[in-house]
Amino acid sequence: MSMIGHPHMASSRGGRPRKSGPRQNGRRLSEVPPDYRQRIAAQPHRRNCADPMHEKAESPLGRLNLRGVITDQQLEAGRRYAVITGAYRGSIGAPHGTAGGGYGGCGGDCIDPGTCECLRRKLAYDLAYGSLWDAGQKACKAVAHVAVRELDPEPFHVEPLLCGLSALVEHFGLTQRAKSCQR
Repeated sequence: MSMIGHPHMASSRGGRPRKSGPRQNGRRLSEVPPDYRQRIAAQPHRRNCADPMHEKAESPLGRLNLRGVITDQQLEAGRRYAVITGAYRGSIGAPHGTAGGGYGGCGGDCIDPGTCECLRRKLAYDLAYGSLWDAGQKACKAVAHVAVRELDPEPFHVEPLLCGLSALVEHFGLTQRAKSCQR
C-alpha cells in the first residue's frame, strides 16, 4: 500500500483525517465534560457577587442578601410577597408574563366562597399589600420593582425597599419587631 494523500494520514485510506485527541477504546474521541460551575459563575448577573455559585445569587433580592444589604427575614418576606402577588395575578387572569402560575380562578362566581381559592389569593394579596402600603408608596414601588419584577434596584430604591421589606417581615410574622423606617 502506498501512502498517497494527506501527509499526516497514518493509513492509505482516503477521506478526512481523524481529529486529534484522546480516544475511548481507540475509536471514539472522548469528550471533556463541560465545567458548568465556570459557566454559571460567568453569567452577567452573578459576576459581581462574592459567591457567584450560591443559589441566592440568582435573584436581585438574593444578591442584596449576599451583600449584607437585607437580612434573611427580609429576603424571605420579599419571596413570599412575590409568590402571593403572582398567585393573585394568576387568579384574576393577568397576562402570563406577570402572573405566577395561577390556574385562572373563577372570576368571583364561586359556588362556595369558603373554599374558593381565588378569594383566598385575593385576601392574602390584599393583606400583604395593605401592610406594604402602610410603609409608603415608595416602598410599594421599590418592593414591586425588585421582589415581584425581579429587577436590580436603582440606588434610590434601596431605602424604600428596606422599609417595605421590614413591613412585610412584620406582616408575615418572621420576627417579633421590624425596624422602623421613615416614609
